Amino acid sequence: MAAVDYENLCQSIVKAGSQLLTRRDQCTALCDATELFWNDETGNDAIRVVECLGMAIDSADAVVSGFERTFLYCDIFNRTTTLFELGCNEVASKEVGQLLAISKNLLDEMGPTSKVHAAKKRLARAEKYALNNPELCRSFSLIAPQ
Repeated sequence: MAAVDYENLCQSIVKAGSQLLTRRDQCTALCDATELFWNDETGNDAIRVVECLGMAIDSADAVVSGFERTFLYCDIFNRTTTLFELGCNEVASKEVGQLLAISKNLLDEMGPTSKVHAAKKRLARAEKYALNNPELCRSFSLIAPQ
C-alpha cells in the first residue's frame, strides 16, 4: 500500500474510533490505533501515538462509572508501557503515571463490590509490572515501594 493511502486509512480509522457510540469503545479503539503508528512495517510516528493516547485519556475521563474508568486507565497505562518498551519514549509522562494513583483513589471511594475487587486486581497487576521495572518508574514518575 502506498504511504499516502496508508496515511489516509489511518486517519479514517482514528476518526471512526473517536466517534464510536460509547466512551469505553472510543478509548479502546484509540489505544488500539496506536499500533497503526508504531510498527515495523510502516515506521514509527511518536507524535501520532501520543495524540491517540491523549484522545483515549480524554474518552476515559468522560466515563461516569469509576470502576469502568479504572479499567480504561489500566488499559491506557498498559498500552503506554508496551509502547515505551518498544522504543516510543515520547509516551512517558508523569500524567500517564498518575493514572494509577487516580484509579486507586477512585476505587477507594467505592464500596466493596465484585466489580471494584476485579478493578483493584487489574490495577495491582499493572502497578506491580511497572514497579518491577526501574526505567518505567523513572520515566513515568512512579514511586517504587521502599
